[in-house]
Amino acid sequence: MNEKRIIKFNPEYLKATRGATTTQIADFLECYRLLQGENSVEAPISLHISPELLNAFKAKCALFNRDEQTQIKKLMRQFVEGNDV
Repeated sequence: MNEKRIIKFNPEYLKATRGATTTQIADFLECYRLLQGENSVEAPISLHISPELLNAFKAKCALFNRDEQTQIKKLMRQFVEGNDV
């Protein structure tokens, strides 16, 4: 099944990229396509996290209007790419 993905951007990101050129937009879309892969399938995982940490994480995501799963994936990607989180 070929599902379409919906990409949600937070308001800060949209404001920062409002003046992007068509070339910058095309480059972003190409990089995103390559990152996702042709037949990208996400693997479900299960984590054991203390309720206090989970509640604090959810609260901070809500404060910054960020999706929790997207934020977890972002943190994981930054760590894998060698960027300290």
